[in-house]
Amino acid sequence: MKYIFFSILFCLTSSVYAQTKIDNIKKIIEICDYNSIGQTMVDGYLEVYKKSLDGNEELMDFMKIWRTDGYGALMDSVIISYDKHFTEKDIVEMLEFYDTRVGKKLAKLTPLITEEMMRAGNNWAEHNITLLEEKLAPVLEKENQKYTFEGLYNPDELFENLVPYEYTTPKKSSSIIESEKFGYSVNYNPNDYHLIDCNMLNPIADVCFESHDKSVYATIIAESAQADVRQLKGVALSNMYSVTKEVEIGALGFISLNGVEILNMNMEATLQGIDLVYDNYYIAPDWGVLQFLTFCTKEDHPKSGMIMKELNNGLKLK
Repeated sequence: MKYIFFSILFCLTSSVYAQTKIDNIKKIIEICDYNSIGQTMVDGYLEVYKKSLDGNEELMDFMKIWRTDGYGALMDSVIISYDKHFTEKDIVEMLEFYDTRVGKKLAKLTPLITEEMMRAGNNWAEHNITLLEEKLAPVLEKENQKYTFEGLYNPDELFENLVPYEYTTPKKSSSIIESEKFGYSVNYNPNDYHLIDCNMLNPIADVCFESHDKSVYATIIAESAQADVRQLKGVALSNMYSVTKEVEIGALGFISLNGVEILNMNMEATLQGIDLVYDNYYIAPDWGVLQFLTFCTKEDHPKSGMIMKELNNGLKLK
């Protein structure tokens, strides 16, 4: 019973000490006028947004209300930070210091010094932004160059043979669509796919497919332009990077489909917050170029990856 009593007493005493520490921290906040400092900081943020708000008074009023509503959370963060980094003894010694002549002067001038520092920082940034942009321009240009066709195309790039390497058209792909303009056809499984209007996916596509469960989509882009598969890869990636930089290239190399060598590129990309998986074929026959682009969501890929590959493997050149 005695031990239980002492345990309870210890807990109560600890909570009193903790509360005393918090109260002392609040005294420091009051002495140093953190309210003014916080006000200065938030006003500085408002100045940053003021230009983007383009003088819209209604939005500015909303921002001021937002500032007022969130101010308590800012002060709570100051208390938590002091409590984390300083001991009870540290806090007491701070209070003793702020009771001295120099301490009182420091506490009085801290908000003003903070405001002057923020103003100086804003002025420096405003007057040096052009210099910063000039310094960053070559770096940004070099970074952007990586995503252009010129940066992605390597005429000497070598591709390995993927494993498995040899594929044939699946026997269950009993339906066929033949291009009226170009020398190719596609056998597909009517139990898995149907043809759709390409205006729904890509108006420049020649043929488009949709799986019956709407999990897989495919487009065939055929052109009479002359290019090789390395150029096709560069074009495909530069087009992808123009809409998203969240691209990860997976398996990349040659396969043999019905005796014809094709460049196969697998990749993942995030478009408008949607994670997609691509299984693409690129080929450069005598009559031009062809891209067979098949995709589904990353979530659907485990169940749809097989029929994606089966659709691609229905491609035949005439």
